[in-house]
Order: sequence, then C-alpha cells, then structure tokens
Amino acid sequence: MFVTLANLGLGNLLSGLQFCFFNPLHTYSFFPFIDAGGLFFNHPILLANVLMVLPRPLKEMRKDHTAGLLLMIPVTVFLIAVLDILWTPFLLVRYHMDLNYLLSIGAYASLMYLHKAYMKEEGMGSRVLAVLLVLAALQNAWLIILPQDSNFTAYYPEMLSLLGRVFLFWQS
Repeated sequence: MFVTLANLGLGNLLSGLQFCFFNPLHTYSFFPFIDAGGLFFNHPILLANVLMVLPRPLKEMRKDHTAGLLLMIPVTVFLIAVLDILWTPFLLVRYHMDLNYLLSIGAYASLMYLHKAYMKEEGMGSRVLAVLLVLAALQNAWLIILPQDSNFTAYYPEMLSLLGRVFLFWQS
C-alpha cells in the first residue's frame, strides 16, 4: 500500500513540517545541555533563506542570472520535506541532512547577495557576516556530539562523559 496525502491526513503533514523545521531545542541542566530541535532552531542561520525575496538582493540575483535557481532551493527543500514526512511523520535528525545542505547553500547565497546589495564597501557588514558564519560552524560542531540517531556518543556514552569532562574541566 502506498502512503498518500489521503491516508496520511493534512494534520499529520503539518505536524511533521512543524517538527522538521520549527521544533524548539530542548535544554537540560547536564552536559551537553541541549537536544536537537527543528532545522531552524538547530541552525538559525538557515532562516537567511527568506532574505532572498527582499527587493535589492533579488535585483542583484537577477543581474547575475541566479534568481531562478536560488528561489527554487526553498521550494525543493519543502518538497523533499513533504516526501520525507510521507515516508515517516517524525524525521530523525539524520534526515535533516537531506534538507540542511540545500538550505545552507541558499542561506549563504542570500547573505552574499544581501551583502552585495546593501553594503558595497567592506566594513561592519562583512564582520557581522563572518561572526554569523563562525557561530553557525560552532553550533554545528556542538550538535555533532549530541547522543542521538545512533551516532558515536549514542553508542559510546563514555565518550560523551569524557567530552563533558573536557568541556567542564573546572568541575571535574
């Protein structure tokens, strides 16, 4: 039997989309302090995809003949998410990678065109963009150690404990 929208239900589809994109991070009082949430909570920089519809960045994209391609990224991500949700209503974090790399390309392109459109000269905008990218990289590194989805810290909890002692060396 094939899974279709008729037997899945619109409510389940909307719930799956919320879980995939907007599920908040869960926090704890013990290491590693957070558990993964939806894509936009795990990687807030991906929200930069909405910036590509602003008039000036869109004008810059059209000049470079990249507007159609870049505007298709969020549409493609939505379609992949719907198909993934039809397969399993609550995606494991590893399946976020189906969407994460596409949204990352769109987010970085959006930020590049935003910078190109509004900040012609080097300055504060470049520094803010660099800080945002470094923070995104650090957050991705932190999410890698979360014990979930059969990763190395889920299989080897002693490794998570060791990492906790390294990060919280003053409490050991």
